[in-house]
Amino acid sequence: MLKPNRRLPVILSTAALILVLTLSPATATPARQYEGVTLNALIVSDSPVEDCIRLVADDFAYETGALVRITSKDATALHQEAMTAFVGGTGGYDIISLADTWLGAFADPGYLASLNGYLGDEDPEDIDDILPRAMRLYGQWNGQQFALPITGEAMLLFYREDIFAQMGFSPPETWSDFENIAAQIDAAGGIRGAALNHGSQVLPLWANRYWGLGGSPLDLGQPGPVRLNPAAATEALDRLRSAQRFSPPNTRNPEAIEAALSFLSGEAAMVEMWPDLIAALSFDSEIENSGILDHIAVAQVPGGMPYSRGWGLGVSAESLNPDIAYDFIHYVTTPYYDLECFMDSGKNPIRISTYQELSESEIEGFWAEPLFEAMDNANTGSRAPQADAINTMFNDIINGFLEGRASVEEAVNQIQTKLDSFAK
Repeated sequence: MLKPNRRLPVILSTAALILVLTLSPATATPARQYEGVTLNALIVSDSPVEDCIRLVADDFAYETGALVRITSKDATALHQEAMTAFVGGTGGYDIISLADTWLGAFADPGYLASLNGYLGDEDPEDIDDILPRAMRLYGQWNGQQFALPITGEAMLLFYREDIFAQMGFSPPETWSDFENIAAQIDAAGGIRGAALNHGSQVLPLWANRYWGLGGSPLDLGQPGPVRLNPAAATEALDRLRSAQRFSPPNTRNPEAIEAALSFLSGEAAMVEMWPDLIAALSFDSEIENSGILDHIAVAQVPGGMPYSRGWGLGVSAESLNPDIAYDFIHYVTTPYYDLECFMDSGKNPIRISTYQELSESEIEGFWAEPLFEAMDNANTGSRAPQADAINTMFNDIINGFLEGRASVEEAVNQIQTKLDSFAK
């Protein structure tokens, strides 16, 4: 049963509450060793992340004396503002929010400070507690750590457990199972088999299939060129097109939100979707009152290799106070604030210990175990300096195939040719 926790009070076990108190970094007499220092932070205005950072900034100021002055912008405006500041050499920001796909664009030109030296001074157990794939996907570039992850998510399969029970189905483990179940539900009438979208959000759906069928990494930031597995790429395209037959017509547009709403409105029995989007939409009054949330369950996407996305916090190479800036981003990602920010704002955790605690506690409506498993197996798209162009290329070619403008062989060849051109 799915009853998401976002923006609602979280009920923790006594053990969890004790953990929050014992992990608290607060001291009886604050040292205030950074009195008089001001850090300027450019932060994404994604509510869970921004709320978390503002909460921590207040505590950091109390503990250390350093003021963290926060400027928040949406992702597009943040990227533009950061690039303007870095290229212009204004030194305007000490700390910056980094989407995983921006790592190459900001790290390659030297805009970010390497964190490797700082991490070498940390307790290894503390660093090992951060989800390894989150640490790599949302913070590493060319062997250097340029950001500490603050939040992330991976796609999950949401499905109607009441319909599955009525028809004797278990969650699909392979993409063949997915299509067979979708076809049978669709044929039975009353509800479509699965909601899938096209447009700018189609790459994750194809990648879920590609990786689940044995496909290779798609990140141009990996050592060496990206070479598609032609068999996996072909089958992933064919299976995605086949599955579209069972999707409500109104989901065939650029936005994933339409597929999520179609599922939550009872029009489809399955959807591959971002957990945060499902959670946010679930608080719509019509959806809450429909009773559908009582019949939704969560599983791994078939093949168990989902697409992911996340945010990290980095330190500007031009910061006049890089050590203090690092202390702040590490402070944000401590076990205490990882759990506290989950409870306060709904920010997805990035620490193994937090997921373990949430799995053991009486949390109403948080899919800790499936999200933890998904994050442990997740991949991402390109993080190269040309990431935006590369990921757009994938969307354009996949959509061209789905819309009949290219054969599957042509689509696979077009993708590989473009990847080769980007690698030059």
